[in-house]
Amino acid sequence: MRPLVMHCISTLFPYGGSSRKLLAWVRHSSLAHVFVFYEDDHGSSEESARKLRSGFVAKGARIVRVGRRTLPGQIAAIRAMAKRADGPVALVGHYFRGSALACLSGALCGAPAVLALHGPACLMGPGRKAVHRLFSLQAAIVIYNSEYTARTFASVRCSNCRIVYNGMDPDAVPVKSGPGRGGATRLATIGGLVGWKNHETLIAMMPRLPDAFHLTIIGDGPDRARLESLARRLGVGARVAFLGYVDDAARLLRFFDVLLHPALMESFGMAVLEGLLARIPVVVGDVCATKEVVGHGAYGWIASARDPGAWADAVMRIASDPDGVWERCVAAREWALGRFSGVEYARRMDAAVLCAATSPLQTTAGSRV
Repeated sequence: MRPLVMHCISTLFPYGGSSRKLLAWVRHSSLAHVFVFYEDDHGSSEESARKLRSGFVAKGARIVRVGRRTLPGQIAAIRAMAKRADGPVALVGHYFRGSALACLSGALCGAPAVLALHGPACLMGPGRKAVHRLFSLQAAIVIYNSEYTARTFASVRCSNCRIVYNGMDPDAVPVKSGPGRGGATRLATIGGLVGWKNHETLIAMMPRLPDAFHLTIIGDGPDRARLESLARRLGVGARVAFLGYVDDAARLLRFFDVLLHPALMESFGMAVLEGLLARIPVVVGDVCATKEVVGHGAYGWIASARDPGAWADAVMRIASDPDGVWERCVAAREWALGRFSGVEYARRMDAAVLCAATSPLQTTAGSRV
């Protein structure tokens, strides 16, 4: 019987890094996987959510819903499933609530908890940080998805941690076949319209660029009206398009010349990885994990995160050297395929979970302690 990974997670997001990397893990894993949803699907249409769930099931994963139960009821359901397992079990907690469910359920059934942290500590309040510290002390392993994420948890870090960079399968991203010859005027950014994504810096960049340059913002969120107003106020409303939420936005990358990712607190940046895989030039800010994804500038361009002039300069450098930029983009795709592949991500996550599930200090749920 294969060791069982029970994922405690709110739901699977069609638009976001979690679903893509988890699908790659399931696809290439040597372990069995069950996803325990403690919330109903949200953030997408029911049709897109259904397709995503079907994709996971097609790769051999099971999906169990416990969202309509109370917290004690959710813990009881997870504990019962773990007790019925025939072999080693590990409970993987995703995000804060998932970490709580994994740790509490694991303590009651003797299964080790593995905490998979997908966001930086700066997005947590002081209370959640303190509780996270308690979870980390109980967990068998804590997994951070970048050096940056690990650093943000420095004040609450424990010794039982490791870094596993995100990964995904490249077949989900169409690839550009050659350098653009139109002056790199079609700019794009992908991400939710919230403050820490820093879209206002890109809008403030636009008056510094010639009129031929246009920016498309793919994503939606509470800041949309404010950002649209800023574009009009700066006189670039006609050159900044708000596309809204798009399922599988990576398929659009081949229609653009440059991908811009100005986030201030990104724990990894799956959109950045998609840009590298698509073989288009990627510009990131200098303050978070996106620097790591572009090899600290070796495979992308880095701009001062809050400086519109620095972003404009980066775009103009890219536009002025299409052949040199193309050479870097080809190398960047090879870098991404080697370092952030779905196979590599699954191998490292399998190793972490197996270390927790088979440790002699852990009692397997299947032994019904």
